[in-house]
Amino acid sequence: MEYLTTISDKDIFPNKNTNQVTKWNLRKTVKVIIKSNEGKIALVTNPIHNCFLLPGGGIDQDEDIFTAADRESREEVMCSITNPQTFGKIEEYRARDGERYETHGIIAQCHEKISDDLRTGDEKKNHLTVVWLTPEEAEKKLIQQENLFREGKIDFYNTGFNIVRDHILFKTAKEKKLF
Repeated sequence: MEYLTTISDKDIFPNKNTNQVTKWNLRKTVKVIIKSNEGKIALVTNPIHNCFLLPGGGIDQDEDIFTAADRESREEVMCSITNPQTFGKIEEYRARDGERYETHGIIAQCHEKISDDLRTGDEKKNHLTVVWLTPEEAEKKLIQQENLFREGKIDFYNTGFNIVRDHILFKTAKEKKLF
């Protein structure tokens, strides 16, 4: 899988002091660009941070990345996926929590709608919802919120990393003409 970039606190919060970390805990994750038959892209949001992100999350122990991508798609977007393909990997060093993320970018097609609500307890509590946008609308949202974040108008630690990472993944998939 193609390595895309490494992101650390100095990239996300250049004017803040960061913790010195001597041992990093690895967290493997997937982020999925899901395309609908109508050519739209799924983003997820919640009213707590009101940001739009790619669906995805942690890879369970002994779970491969495609199984994790399908599970996360079922939970957050309420659809299974077909034809998943990896298109890049991003490393993130989040000093506040001492975590090193290894995030795999996946592109896939929405396959079957799921009627059961498979969101996690936190996702339900936070009212996580999915929106389907054209690639142009999705790109506009991602640019807009990264600008707001860079201007200091969004100040959630993990969300800051997520905004920047998801925008990099989206731009990479667009440049590779995957949607």
